[in-house]
Amino acid sequence: MPRIVDAASAFLMPLLDRYVGRSVATQVVDVLSRLTISYFLAPSDDIDLGDPDSAAAFCAPLISVLTG
Repeated sequence: MPRIVDAASAFLMPLLDRYVGRSVATQVVDVLSRLTISYFLAPSDDIDLGDPDSAAAFCAPLISVLTG
């Protein structure tokens, strides 16, 4: 699992860092990568992380809370 979180961090950090700063980006990437792993291991009937609209609707409240 640490490899997955590390890979997600390497990919996502540059994308988020410029918008929300390193400390918030670190939190967002960590939480989102762990949630993605969880949903991969135990898929949801309500949330399809493979669908961009469903993933955006799922992630928006989390990002809103972390960016305050």
